[in-house]
Amino acid sequence: MTDAAFDLKGRRVWVAGHAGMVGAAFGLGFIIGPAMGGFFSQFNLLESNPDWAAYGINPFSVVAFVAAGLALLNFLWVRSRFKETLPAESRNPAESRGPIARLTQKLPPEIGKTNLTYFVFMFAFAGMEFTLTFLGADRFGFTATQNAWMMVFVGFVLVLVQGGLVRRLAPKLGEKRVATTGLLLVTVGLVVLGIAGSVSTLYIGLAFLAFGVGLSSPTLTSLVSLFASESDQGRALGAFRAIGSLARAVSPLVASFVFWWFGSLPLYLAGALITVLAALLCSRLPKPVKG
Repeated sequence: MTDAAFDLKGRRVWVAGHAGMVGAAFGLGFIIGPAMGGFFSQFNLLESNPDWAAYGINPFSVVAFVAAGLALLNFLWVRSRFKETLPAESRNPAESRGPIARLTQKLPPEIGKTNLTYFVFMFAFAGMEFTLTFLGADRFGFTATQNAWMMVFVGFVLVLVQGGLVRRLAPKLGEKRVATTGLLLVTVGLVVLGIAGSVSTLYIGLAFLAFGVGLSSPTLTSLVSLFASESDQGRALGAFRAIGSLARAVSPLVASFVFWWFGSLPLYLAGALITVLAALLCSRLPKPVKG
């Protein structure tokens, strides 16, 4: 770290608290989103306008239109209400460059290692997230509503962990330890999901998974923030999120192929092994220290 006046303990509390609250908001999305999707899926535009199928309209188009509207509303809200928080005197001169140039500019090695850990973790998690409804329908005959309840359960656990537990544990135990523990819990959850033969076992696996994600995701974010200097916060966190988005783009394609060609058990066991690798990478990260 390069900031001499850096209060590590105070910053840890602040970062852990805010990262946890952002994660809790994400968990609320897991709760509200599936419920909204289930409600709007009842409206099928083709029932009254079957000719619209020629234009690409399908039974779930209303859900897609609502989601697109919410994304647009979110964009407009952020653009109009969020103000720049970094003072001009604290900004990195590279901020005047284009977004690609800023993201590709070399970051400190500890941030690069954290980004790699996050990519490996998100690669495993995004594959599970995308194929979970396949698992519910294929193995247990779940309906769309029952699949939605799975997401609601995961979101509920995420809210509890990220909204209250993380910001208490991270400053006391350290972000690296909490993140590594979370990744190991995700590993257990993936194994249980892979072998689950009953709905109750399935939900036990989901509990391990959600608890682990609730611990690891915000603390990895905190580590990036703690490793970055004040002037590099935005760029470092932007690169971190971009890495996660890349994993979310690639993993569902790979996971879907493995699921339908080789089955759910090989997929989830492979995901568990990948998450073990992420936990190993996380355990080797340096501890944030004063600059």
